[in-house]
Amino acid sequence: MPTLPFACHCGTVQGSVSAATPQGGNRVVCFCQSCRAGALYCGADDPKSDGVDLFQVMSHQITITAGHDQLHPFSFGPRNLLRWKACCCGVQMFSTPRSPKMALVGLVTARLADAGPIGAVKSRAFVPKGGGKTAHENLPALIKVAGRMLLTRMAGRWQETPLFDTETLQPIAAVTLISRQERQAILAQAR
Repeated sequence: MPTLPFACHCGTVQGSVSAATPQGGNRVVCFCQSCRAGALYCGADDPKSDGVDLFQVMSHQITITAGHDQLHPFSFGPRNLLRWKACCCGVQMFSTPRSPKMALVGLVTARLADAGPIGAVKSRAFVPKGGGKTAHENLPALIKVAGRMLLTRMAGRWQETPLFDTETLQPIAAVTLISRQERQAILAQAR
C-alpha cells in the first residue's frame, strides 16, 4: 500500500501516512465552527466557504520521522477534539479524539506532499443548510470510519500512536485549552 510523506510548512515536522489510498482512509471536508476556528487559530486563511480538508486514518497509519517535539495539541474545551499544531511554523497538522483508544487521526490534507493518491473528497461534515442547521453528506463513508475505529480498538492497534502515551492515555504534550469566548473572538475577527 502506498505511503505518502507529509510535513509542516517549514519542514521541521515530517512523517508519512500508510495505506494512503481512497480505500485506506476517508477524505472529508468539515464545515464545523471548531475546524474553522482551528484553521484560523493556526494562521490559515478563513476556510468558511471551502471547509477544512482532512484525510481520516487510524493512528497506526501515521508515522512521525522528525520534529516530534514540535507537535502540541490545543482544544476548544475540556471535552472537544484535540487539534495538533506544529509550533515551529504554526500550522495545524492533525485532529484527534481526546482518547488514543478512539484511534482516529484527521490529517490536514494540505500537509501532504501530494494529495492525488488519496482521491477525491468522499464525504462532507456539518455542511451549512440554512437556519443554523447542518447535515452530513455521504453518511456511509463516515460510518465506515467508525467501524474502522472499532476494529482498530479491538485489535489493540490503537496503542500504535505517535501522538499519545498509551500507558497514561495522555497526549505527548500538554493541551492548550482555548475558551469558548476566545474561539468566538477568533471567528468574529474573520468575518
